[in-house]
Amino acid sequence: MKRFLFLIILIAFAGCGDSIKGTLDKQLMGVDKVKIYFTNIVPTKDTATEQRAIITITNLDTVNMLAQSITDETSEFYKCGYTGTIEFFKDNISISNMQFNLMNECNHIVFRVKDNIYSKKISDKGIEVLNNYYKTIN
Repeated sequence: MKRFLFLIILIAFAGCGDSIKGTLDKQLMGVDKVKIYFTNIVPTKDTATEQRAIITITNLDTVNMLAQSITDETSEFYKCGYTGTIEFFKDNISISNMQFNLMNECNHIVFRVKDNIYSKKISDKGIEVLNNYYKTIN
């Protein structure tokens, strides 16, 4: 009986890591639209100007893939700037707004859940899809 109780306690503590993936998945459950706001800094003769492009995605397969592309792997809070912002919607209501960077050395997405800010890696498939959209605006 003691071994059984010890095993239950061990399993309970093993599930109490700093994983946010389950909470994030619940938050993004049922999203039906994504808006990607790409920021592109373009140097000009005198200064650099910021150009923005907005891509709206309503294909549910792509929307769900992007929601699932946020991994549970913690990333540093890089100081590389951001490629853009991704906003998830459910019934035209904004559910979450996240900043991301697609550079290999700075691959991460930053978001808030409740009062905490997280920086996580983006899956390879997510990076591929975001890069493909990014190429369409350049």
